Amino acid sequence: MIGNIVLTFIISINFTLTAGQEYSNNIFQDSAGIDDGIFSLLLDLETDGNSPFLLFISPQYNKFLEHDSLSYFKNLMGLSYFVDLPGVGNYIKLGVEHLFKYSNGYTEYQRISFVPELKIYPTDQTMLKANYTYRYLEYTDYFKESEHIAKLNFSFFPLTRTTVKLLSHMGMKNVKLIEYSNTYVRPTIGRRQPRIPVVYSISEGSLYRIGYGIRISRSLTDYAGVYFQYTKRNLIGGEAPSSSGSVYIDSDIFDDPYAYDLTGYVVGTTVYLPLLIKVNMELGLETRDYLNTYTADSTALRKDNLKYFYLLLKKSFPIGSRGLDLNMDYLYNQNNSNVERYVYNMGSLRFFLSFSI
Repeated sequence: MIGNIVLTFIISINFTLTAGQEYSNNIFQDSAGIDDGIFSLLLDLETDGNSPFLLFISPQYNKFLEHDSLSYFKNLMGLSYFVDLPGVGNYIKLGVEHLFKYSNGYTEYQRISFVPELKIYPTDQTMLKANYTYRYLEYTDYFKESEHIAKLNFSFFPLTRTTVKLLSHMGMKNVKLIEYSNTYVRPTIGRRQPRIPVVYSISEGSLYRIGYGIRISRSLTDYAGVYFQYTKRNLIGGEAPSSSGSVYIDSDIFDDPYAYDLTGYVVGTTVYLPLLIKVNMELGLETRDYLNTYTADSTALRKDNLKYFYLLLKKSFPIGSRGLDLNMDYLYNQNNSNVERYVYNMGSLRFFLSFSI
């Protein structure tokens, strides 16, 4: 009987293999402007939607061609259980995820997340989506943190081609430093950096933040649409951490989102060209007011203004019950800051090929 269950599970798995090549002229997103190419290989295994249980496993390997010490392996796996509620599209989801990253002694961490979610359609023209996320992150030889995030989104789509979505979230996290007199710090390019004393500036107290925004999208035709989004995020309690800046693959850890207040604007368009080639273009502007990170002379708080352009081209080729996707995207960032280290331009070009069964 157990063998039949295992066989049924294996047969129900959807398989996607993605391979790609990326080139970035600024992998650390700072004034040093260090470039590299990155080869990526990603495997997605996911059960089909015929069961209330959804299991997925996504191992990924990224190889830095010039700076091999930055290469890393990462695996995300999770399990979700869906409970259908009365009405079309209404459900409750209970999910748990585990993310593990191994990188030859640098920037290693694991993160466990618990994610329940509720989605309901109160009327034919409205949708309410609420979720709560608990995350526990343990960063090797650095710190441990737990975070609670509650999100509530309300969408209104009248009998026109316009959809309005109201976004809100509240977050709280606790950070606890691991007591080491000598730990790893940011890696030196091309070699293993020896252990040296490090003075930390992250507090152990609780941090609280709120965020809100609005997203308006409109379909112009069956093959073209536009959208606009405004986002605001503020720290409302606790002593902000002193951000150490971003590292290419771990920017959400090294450039802690609790370290600054953010105001963001995005405008974009999605168009389907002949042969069903998908084109997505996006322009964005972010202002980050850091709360505990100062300029070199310690006379002013750090302030960044980030402008970016994003372009995605995607073409799908159905092959019977299988699918082949060709993706190309380009990202250009221009960051202005009153801290010289973070005045930079970055361009990143990626090509990816995905095969699904």
